[in-house]
Amino acid sequence: MQKSVKLALNKFPAVPASLEDPAKPGSAVPEVTVELADLYHHYYLQSFDIAPPDPDPAHFEHVRLLEPITPFRFQHNGLGANKTKKQNNSNELGEAFCRWFLDRHLDISHVARIEDVRDHGALAMAHGVSVEKDTTEEGDAPDYFCVDSTGEVSLAEAKGSIASVGFNTVQFAKWRKQLIAFVCWIHRATP
Repeated sequence: MQKSVKLALNKFPAVPASLEDPAKPGSAVPEVTVELADLYHHYYLQSFDIAPPDPDPAHFEHVRLLEPITPFRFQHNGLGANKTKKQNNSNELGEAFCRWFLDRHLDISHVARIEDVRDHGALAMAHGVSVEKDTTEEGDAPDYFCVDSTGEVSLAEAKGSIASVGFNTVQFAKWRKQLIAFVCWIHRATP
């Protein structure tokens, strides 16, 4: 089962090939198609650190509450009947979408929660990488420490919001600041 989601990119060095609009080379497509089984897979990974035993999206509780249309939209109270439930579900879906996007469009399949790698001595000893809070910066930690297929390290921040948030808003600026509040030190051995 597939749904569509609107897409907007901000400050990407280049539009990933999977997102490039064939009608406008160099520009991103206005929406992406999401296979719900793939989204469920990333939702389950985020929730339980294992792949779902059955990737059938029918087991994805949110699927039953989507509107029966192509755009990814919820029915009334589909995210929850109260504010707390809506926020929690929105955050969980934001994390699933982030992991799905990293994997599907940025070739990043190695994703670790920042709290699992922050100040982790074994990571520093084995791979020469340390992730630390920059004490000169205020702000929350980003959600993920990521490594792509070439070994490139990056940080990612997942967001779920009941209302859309534009790139030129105070809220977006606050979210982006989370990525500069942490430092990744990569110590490579020289031959």
